[in-house]
Amino acid sequence: MVYHQLIFVFVFLPVYLIGSLLLREPQAKNLLSAGLSLVFLVWGRPVYFALIIINIFLAYLAGRLQDSKTGRRLRLAAAVLNTLSVLPGAFYLAAKNDLSGGIAAVGLMGFALRQALYLLYTKRPEKSPLRLTVYLISFEFMCVSPVLGYDQLRDELVKRRRPGLAELKAGLTRFIFGLGAAGVIGLGLDRLRLLALHTQPVPWMDGVFGLLIGFIEIYAAAIAYISMSEGLCLMSGYRVRCWDSCFMPRPRMKNHLGYIWLTASAQLSRLLCGMSGYKLAGLCAVMCIIIGAAHGLGAGAVGLLACILLAMLLEELFELKGTPAGFITYLLLIAGLTLCTVCGSEGLSGLFSSLAPGSYDFDISYLFDSELSRLYPIIILGIIYCSPLKPMLSRLARRLGSRSPGYPIIRLLTAAALCAVIIVYLAAYSSFAVSGGAAL
Repeated sequence: MVYHQLIFVFVFLPVYLIGSLLLREPQAKNLLSAGLSLVFLVWGRPVYFALIIINIFLAYLAGRLQDSKTGRRLRLAAAVLNTLSVLPGAFYLAAKNDLSGGIAAVGLMGFALRQALYLLYTKRPEKSPLRLTVYLISFEFMCVSPVLGYDQLRDELVKRRRPGLAELKAGLTRFIFGLGAAGVIGLGLDRLRLLALHTQPVPWMDGVFGLLIGFIEIYAAAIAYISMSEGLCLMSGYRVRCWDSCFMPRPRMKNHLGYIWLTASAQLSRLLCGMSGYKLAGLCAVMCIIIGAAHGLGAGAVGLLACILLAMLLEELFELKGTPAGFITYLLLIAGLTLCTVCGSEGLSGLFSSLAPGSYDFDISYLFDSELSRLYPIIILGIIYCSPLKPMLSRLARRLGSRSPGYPIIRLLTAAALCAVIIVYLAAYSSFAVSGGAAL
């Protein structure tokens, strides 16, 4: 199950919110959250139940080990084992080749990441198995918990405050706008990405436009899901620091761009020197042979670039561990690799293969061209959603303040926008589900 599905929005979420508001004891709220989160994770895949329970049990036991050299090694081994155990499930989900399958696969990898962060970086292990279970599998902060870490969420899990009216309103607003982005922009772009692969072999222009659309889809879906996760945190009473998920605020963007993308040349120089550089070159050569044999020289060159970029991003990720910039990079990286490698010929690798030498026919398939003409507003919305326009409007509304004469108009426009997003989401989800662009 994923956030943008109808069964989550209109059945699962209302049941959880009503139960959470009626229950007063933190222990009862944590029990409700753990039970429903387990249903959320294994929905339609009951075979994952045993896997998740075993992983939680292993993480709890390993976390209780003493902070000695042997204990640290055992915790590291448990983190690696848990991560490897969820990979087959993630590959299976991503192989479904739709947006929901890809998101569920990334969510399963996020579950593995939370276990690793808990085992490797938590200073004080958790004694309560229930609270640890809520941290590891809770659907509320599934996307924001790796940014915060368990030490920062411990008090929230112990106290479990009841959300106020302002928190419910702010959380609902974040969730609905994120839902619109995932259910309208994400599903629309996913349909276009799949249609780009409709003709075999893939025409050159289909590959170019399909790759651009795929990158926008990945970024928009990642930001939308963080926004929905933040909204669920607020509606659940978690008082955690929320970011402007519709776009990275200036300090966060500075970290993301300045430390990750703009230092690429320096990182590349450092990686290609010494023994680690030789290992990286060997890995790149193997990737080139594998991808090149399957798709051609062009895709092999892309494989070389992807390996170097992967190494740079992983290095930067661990330098920025626990930061929003580091986590958003991890999320985008896993999402991109999922679409590239796991989805096979229908993933981004199929689009990369169309750019191989010898296939430079600057043509576009009729079906993709007609659908591109029909859904171009969704592409524009996706670009706007990944731009600073939304935070600029939010800052303008905050600057006006509640005493400004124009503030009631801002509130009215916000309410109208929320209603419009829900209506468009329902229409778009139904349309893409019937046409094969939606999921599960």
